[in-house]
Amino acid sequence: MQTERGRIASYIAAGLLALVVLFVFGSLRDYGPESAIRRFQEAIRQDDASALRAVTIEPISARSVQALLAQVGQVVNYGRGFRVVRTDRSTDRVIAATATTGTDGTPMFVLWVVVKENAVWKISATDTLRANLNASQAASVPSK
Repeated sequence: MQTERGRIASYIAAGLLALVVLFVFGSLRDYGPESAIRRFQEAIRQDDASALRAVTIEPISARSVQALLAQVGQVVNYGRGFRVVRTDRSTDRVIAATATTGTDGTPMFVLWVVVKENAVWKISATDTLRANLNASQAASVPSK
């Protein structure tokens, strides 16, 4: 009888632990700079202005946001998802290099600048455009 109670208690404890783990991971799914990048891309795919507004620092009518949408929108809609390949982190700012593969196998890379504003990670369209422009210019400089 005691063994049966012990087994039931073990099942209950395991079930409670599983619920706690699921709750924690579920809660943190939409937190962090990588999540901001994912939410930005989902907003582009779904053409969701309110979701885009929630994940960008600048107003979505700003030139920087519109330019980023035009530039990154092609990659987001053409690629097969993205993965973060490198990050440079500070307390409230992250530069993330992401890679994706186009449907034809072409590799594509995008740098993202994500800033923590009022405890929420958001995309800085201005800084993201600047980072990609600088990377593009650096890549086009011939080596000696």
